[in-house]
Amino acid sequence: MKGLLLLILLSTLISYPTFSPQKSLIEAEMQAEMPIVYVDPEEIIANLSDYFTIYVKVFNLTNAFYRTSDFWRPGEPLPPYNPNGRLNYSLGNLFGFDLELSWDPTLLGYINHTVHIPMEDYPDGVLHEPIFSIFDDVDTEVGTYRLSKASMYPAEEFNCPNKSALIFEMTFQIKKQGACTLSLNSVQLAIPADPKFKYAIYEIPHVTRNGEFQTEISATRIQRLRAGAIVNGEFNDPIILGEDIHIEATVVNEGEIINHYNLSLIFDGNTLTAWTGRTLLPEESEILSWSIPAIDTERGLHTVTAKATILHGIELLQDELSISCQVIDTPKLAIDGPNFTRQGEYITFSASNSSHNDPDGEIWNYTWSLFRFGETVRREGATGENVTFQIDCLWSGGLYEIVLEVRDNFGVEYNEERPATTPYQLKVNLTVAESKQIYVNTDGSVDPPYAPLISSDNITYTFTSDILHPIYNSISIEKSNIIINGNGHTLQGCKYTTNFRCGFGFSIHSDNVTITNTTIMNFNIGVLISSPNEISNCVFSANTIINNSYGILIPSADGVPSTYYTRNNMIKENVITNNDYGLRLANSHNNTISGNILTDNIQIALALGNCTNNYVSENNITQNEGTGLYIYKGNNNTLSSNCMSENKYNFGIDGDTLNDFLHTIATSNTINGKPIYYFINQTNLIINPATHPEIGYLALINCTNITIEDLTLTGNVQGLLLAYTNHSIISGNSAFDNYRAGIWIHYSSNNTIANNLLMHNIYGLELSDSSNNRIYHNTFMRVYACIPVELSGYSSENQWDNGYPSGGNFWYYYRGTDLFCGVYQNETGIDGIGDTPYRVSEANYDHYPLIKPIFWWNFADINWDLKVDISDIILTCEAYGSTPQESNWNPLVDVAPLWNRIDIFDLVTIASHYGEEYTP
Repeated sequence: MKGLLLLILLSTLISYPTFSPQKSLIEAEMQAEMPIVYVDPEEIIANLSDYFTIYVKVFNLTNAFYRTSDFWRPGEPLPPYNPNGRLNYSLGNLFGFDLELSWDPTLLGYINHTVHIPMEDYPDGVLHEPIFSIFDDVDTEVGTYRLSKASMYPAEEFNCPNKSALIFEMTFQIKKQGACTLSLNSVQLAIPADPKFKYAIYEIPHVTRNGEFQTEISATRIQRLRAGAIVNGEFNDPIILGEDIHIEATVVNEGEIINHYNLSLIFDGNTLTAWTGRTLLPEESEILSWSIPAIDTERGLHTVTAKATILHGIELLQDELSISCQVIDTPKLAIDGPNFTRQGEYITFSASNSSHNDPDGEIWNYTWSLFRFGETVRREGATGENVTFQIDCLWSGGLYEIVLEVRDNFGVEYNEERPATTPYQLKVNLTVAESKQIYVNTDGSVDPPYAPLISSDNITYTFTSDILHPIYNSISIEKSNIIINGNGHTLQGCKYTTNFRCGFGFSIHSDNVTITNTTIMNFNIGVLISSPNEISNCVFSANTIINNSYGILIPSADGVPSTYYTRNNMIKENVITNNDYGLRLANSHNNTISGNILTDNIQIALALGNCTNNYVSENNITQNEGTGLYIYKGNNNTLSSNCMSENKYNFGIDGDTLNDFLHTIATSNTINGKPIYYFINQTNLIINPATHPEIGYLALINCTNITIEDLTLTGNVQGLLLAYTNHSIISGNSAFDNYRAGIWIHYSSNNTIANNLLMHNIYGLELSDSSNNRIYHNTFMRVYACIPVELSGYSSENQWDNGYPSGGNFWYYYRGTDLFCGVYQNETGIDGIGDTPYRVSEANYDHYPLIKPIFWWNFADINWDLKVDISDIILTCEAYGSTPQESNWNPLVDVAPLWNRIDIFDLVTIASHYGEEYTP
């Protein structure tokens, strides 16, 4: 009918939920380094009594790995990448997961859910069959849903690079008006405990994204009305002053008959245009658009209204929809800061004098970038109104650029494709100059002469102030027989990352140099003796040496001729802390190291390499993240009254020949308050808790007929060291959490090693050039190298079992079967001994490997990480359904009858211990 309008019947939308646009936003933001578990849609708007469905998905699981030196904690970004890091995280290879979804049960009523597992049944889903379900539980009263599932052998790992996969979908009905979060709680993603991932952490790092729900307030036949500035086909609201306003109305006919309609578009009460005599078929929609030139717009809040009259059959309907759009002014940016700096210098920039030209505008977010001029990849970045950058001390001098970009309270930020946002970015130039080195020349002069290092007699040189990078970068000493007195001041270099510093603090090229009363920090090497000639009689005392890669290095150990030595130096009463390596001596002799405090160093606090006749006494070596005191080769070093405590690995000796192990190490040296016992040339000793109630470290050098029993040996480079020691018994000991090996046997023969627990060391047992030893009834549990025994040199003639039926050792990585018994394992019946030998090496076999360990704290701890968690469930699932003849058989999972088959009884038994942890 002529002159009648059809309004979009939004009232019919009441029975359907409407969702805010979210997919393009989520997919764009998901290009992150970690996988994301998220609720889709991210925003849900629906009406009372409506039904709606959410989808919980995972995005971008890949077979990539990420190395770092720091642990990732759930909810946090990945720590800094380090290609040599000790931690290796998989960013995919999913084999099982555990998650919980929660909602407000007073607002949303649970209807049903569908789990999209496995992919073989749900191509858009996750995991591969076969599948074991641990939890699939809905609590409608509390408003939670827990889902925990794992693949089972022979399933492959699941990945979905650069795309999403659906875990489950869940349908709700709205019970009342309101809003709540659809929250993902306690999400855990796990990889299989498989040899090909043997160096990987079991949990996959990830982030989570929740969903947000709220009820719809109203509905209309004008389905959507939009106003904004168009950039690349997308609406942008608010509009920036000077941009055209584009208006778009979408009308829809959701009825079953043809409708006729007229529609008027009104801006701030003034009619812009009217469309008349338009027709919509059933389920048809139409978009009508109009543009207002920038010259006709003013700053402020504007109202856009669409009014429609619809002829629906013989019924005349009216509808109206209004929205607000805002036209804003832009910020006025100002950067206050230096335009000149030096390498390594900290420089501060401020945007505090920036303002907003719009009376209602505020600047909320400041993003800063530092570029080398002409480069497109930024060197540094920061956020905040005031920021500080450090100029990398390895960057070359020249012209750099500081770029400030802001976001205001209207949500507008710089977009290079939107010209109107140009005022949201400001650039300024920065010139970087290079720093200088100080020399104490052979004639006693100081170069440069204006450096804050003075002397009245060319013997004693005194700091007159701190000597800091970037003005100066080091001090090179060419003159002998002098004293450098820091006078309480600091020599500070350039530390430009957490893992690397550049240059050296003091580089000493002459004899009889004393350095005292100085804080030396932030260098690659704090104090370096470096000369092609022998250096001697130097003294380093009462200094604080902090935050260097090497605190003191005497001399440089790399590329040094074997004839180059240092000797007769004294290092006393220094505080050496927070370095990678605290004090390292190589090819250095007759030195005295006493009264120093070495703490919080990263790798090794004090190391002697190929050093002889050194006296190390009364040093306090504590709370270092790596090794406290380590001696490699050399001989005749004397250690007394050194206190080592709370280091990850406190003490260790290494070498090749007998001479390398001949040191004088007194029991006055302690580890966590317990004495070090370093026995040389002893016979017929019994060492156990009765004869030696406390042992911090134990070594037997060139000994015979020693019995070592019932000891706990932990927290050192080696749990127990036997070098050139024969005809001894090592029985009933626990050696764990040692760096190199639980027990190291070096050039030692005819010993018995039995009934020991060797766990959580790099190697359980290491034999080098050792033969004719009997090794049985030991428990070789998880080791960091995945190699329970390391053999080197002439170590081929050892016996690895005690015959039948006594048996051999338990090997964590043994996957043999126990179907038969007897000397030849060919008789019917199980006997707790593997039917096939365990291969230790090409020439070494345990002919009667044990199926179960001698010591076992909890049968549900399948992987022996001292807790029962999702990793144990995954291992159980990998072996599910197997019998001893099959490749996925794991005897550790066979914990419940019927024996020799992994079935539901084993799964339920292990799952019942979920969450238990070992307490020593």
